[in-house]
Amino acid sequence: MDFLAVRIAGKEGLETGESVIRAVASRLEKGGYVKDTYADAVAERERSYPTGLELGGGVNVAIPHTEARHVITSAMVFAPLEREVRFGLLGDPERFVPIKMVVMLAISDPQEQVPMLRSLMRLLQNRALVETLLASSDVDEIKRLVLSGFETA
Repeated sequence: MDFLAVRIAGKEGLETGESVIRAVASRLEKGGYVKDTYADAVAERERSYPTGLELGGGVNVAIPHTEARHVITSAMVFAPLEREVRFGLLGDPERFVPIKMVVMLAISDPQEQVPMLRSLMRLLQNRALVETLLASSDVDEIKRLVLSGFETA
């Protein structure tokens, strides 16, 4: 699995969760990781099964993803946001939470999804790491921090 990082700048005009999903999906598609059906599939899944998580302390993250049939090569994108956007709350699609970071999953083997989500949840429980990721504007540093976080998670 490849780990990617992008910094979503406020000036990009991304005001909604769906616009962030489409921006990150576009980068995955340009990189050859996903099919042209991926963005629509993730956006549709997010509407029905939202992935916004409250981590506590005002830090919330969303983990949008979809079925493996839309993926060519597995990748995970960490995208800290300069401005919060609203995502539906996991388990309660009627509630919305302000999200500071999106972790977009593109998993080509369905058997990898649950183990990857478990590892990701362990990583996201490291409050200091999450705060460092949010504060960083250097995508190389974000990628390095994520890789080291997975090694210790």
